[in-house]
Amino acid sequence: MLMAVMERTREIGMLMSFGMKAREIVTLIVIEGMAIGAAGGFIGAVLGSIITIILHHTGIPLGSEIENIPIPIGDKLQVQFVPWAVPAAFFLGLVLSVIASLWPARRAAKLDPADALRSV
Repeated sequence: MLMAVMERTREIGMLMSFGMKAREIVTLIVIEGMAIGAAGGFIGAVLGSIITIILHHTGIPLGSEIENIPIPIGDKLQVQFVPWAVPAAFFLGLVLSVIASLWPARRAAKLDPADALRSV
């Protein structure tokens, strides 16, 4: 998000020169961060669920070196699919993306419109 704000300094300066308030700039950037976090969280939840379900049925093979360990654990690690963890991970990612976008949003809101328009 910080790179997106830095790359769009002129756009943000233009919006501020048209009368957009600092609070609206912060809201705009936080919503953008939330959208990116939601997309990434959804893709991560789907792919993570698919991989976990596959590993639940197949297990993770530990190889032949496990025979040398004096602890009896078997030749495969079993993975358990926990359905409530999928929405929890999605919402955790969403909250973290909002928190991570607050600092770039505040930085963008503090820009001087004239200086932002002159930046290259």
